[in-house]
Amino acid sequence: MSATYPGRIFEVPAFVRAQTADTEQVEPERVARKPLPHGVIERDCAQRGIWSLEPKQAAQLQLPLTSADRDGQLVLTSAPLGTLGTYEMQVCVALMGRWAAGERTSPYVDVSLHGLAESLGLAWSGRTSRDLRAALGRLVATTFEFIEYDPDTRRGREGAFHILDSYRGGWTGERDEPKRQLRVKFSDWTMERLEARQVSDIRLDVLRQLPSPLAKRLYVYLESFAFFPGGLVETDTTVEPVKQFDRVVDERFSATLGSSDTRQHRFRQKLQAAGRAIVAADSRYRAADVIPRATGAGFKLRIVRGN
Repeated sequence: MSATYPGRIFEVPAFVRAQTADTEQVEPERVARKPLPHGVIERDCAQRGIWSLEPKQAAQLQLPLTSADRDGQLVLTSAPLGTLGTYEMQVCVALMGRWAAGERTSPYVDVSLHGLAESLGLAWSGRTSRDLRAALGRLVATTFEFIEYDPDTRRGREGAFHILDSYRGGWTGERDEPKRQLRVKFSDWTMERLEARQVSDIRLDVLRQLPSPLAKRLYVYLESFAFFPGGLVETDTTVEPVKQFDRVVDERFSATLGSSDTRQHRFRQKLQAAGRAIVAADSRYRAADVIPRATGAGFKLRIVRGN
């Protein structure tokens, strides 16, 4: 088997060269095969509506970037490979977690496909290998373009970026061998955010247990926010302080979670079920309810979590 590829732009990773050299055979990365207890997600990735609950073949999505003093827009353009879904979100959580568990000095992460599947609780098969590689391809190919403008200072900024710059792989065996070693490269934008610790930890054991894409998406979303003091909760043995998170349930919130369901009543039911699944899976969470707003029409999601 030759370790040469056309073009200097695709340099074979060292661990792949070692596996394919005639004079030396080495074990795949053992560190990369250990399941991680925690993943990591960059906060903008967690809080923006970039992960679809109903991924499509190709699409363009426009999201507002509006604050008290700025006006802007984020445009997500997917490649023919398809839009980003909660599957890609989980892959992103695992990869960022692998980076955070390392030396944090390089944009590269070495990981095996089998180890990545183990971290996400996916049953291993040839299809799993293909699905993970397709997800990585979508994370590389999806383009984010942003523009922001401050009318007071008359200054603006714009740019385009990807979450991943590239991924490269190698293997020993048949042409369709599913167990492959990968080197993933984060983009400059992602590295700036990771190095600035603009991230939140995600418990992978909880993420694996959650039964629906909406529950997984909601969990990653909630874990990216700071909860506010919410009073006291009495248990069988003690009284403990808890924290609270409220969010108005409207079309904008459903879009943030990646839902295209236009029936808000049905979405609220799904959201209630997703919240209660999180309570069942993560002992820190005490309650999750969709309740009427105290002022104004409509409903809000209330999440109660222990300290």
